[in-house]
Amino acid sequence: MQEVGKFQVRKMLVLHGMDFSFETEAIEYFSKLPVITFKKLESIERLLNLLMPGKSESHSIGQLPTEEWEDYREFKSNHLNAKYSRHLLELNENFNKFFKQGDARALKEYQKLRRSSLFPLGNGDEIRSAKNNIITLISKLTRIAIEEGIAKGEAFSLHDFYINFLESKDDINELSHLELTIVQAYLNVMKQRNQTSIVSPLVHKAKNYIYQNLTEDINLKVIAEELHVNPNYLSSVFNKDTGTSITKYINAQRVKEAKELLTNTQYSLMEISILLGYNSQSYFTRVFKKHEGISPKDFRQKLQSAYLT
Repeated sequence: MQEVGKFQVRKMLVLHGMDFSFETEAIEYFSKLPVITFKKLESIERLLNLLMPGKSESHSIGQLPTEEWEDYREFKSNHLNAKYSRHLLELNENFNKFFKQGDARALKEYQKLRRSSLFPLGNGDEIRSAKNNIITLISKLTRIAIEEGIAKGEAFSLHDFYINFLESKDDINELSHLELTIVQAYLNVMKQRNQTSIVSPLVHKAKNYIYQNLTEDINLKVIAEELHVNPNYLSSVFNKDTGTSITKYINAQRVKEAKELLTNTQYSLMEISILLGYNSQSYFTRVFKKHEGISPKDFRQKLQSAYLT
């Protein structure tokens, strides 16, 4: 029903007392399995019923509500209009250009694009339609970010966080606000990338390696060997360009990931410490407390208390 990644595989191994030597084989196995959900089946059936010649507009899932059907007809009609299509293409190109540059004008261009191109995707459910449009947006921004050089780990982390977070929202105004927040969050990542583009290519490679191997047992020596450079030289360049050591940077990224796991999953502290490559739960707790000022246990309890109030 959903993608199975390294976190899920490691959790499975932990829960069943299996050795981590099975990890690569398990990930490869799950990656070959198709992901299908009932919502996806609904969407495919709906699309086929609309496109197949000789098919009536009503189908087993149910005919589209009148208002939504009229909206779709209007949308389809507009897209057949060449002038409108050119306008839409121009808005999309402007947004993509400004977004890739990390330019704040991308947000305004997105708002124009949204008003011009949004159409129902919820089978009559306004909330579901808004969520599906946001999921489409997140996927697009993630793809562009990766194409523009953002580390896959960082982009997918943002992707997973917001897709999980939006499902907790059931108010159309909150979803509209979240939509713009998501664009701004990705825009900030692009802006930061452009601002730091003057740093050494070696530092970029080191950061990418860290993002992609955050759950592994990585350190300065391991990264230096992977990048075929002297550890002392890598340490010096990294410190100069980032103002921090590789060890501190790794821990900061792991704490960031730990906060998302504590917020969005029910993994135990032991499971999270294993997933993030720490040798023990106590060491993970010490690192987390040093960065955040409170223990991971207190962090989760504080979140849970906030949800209840």
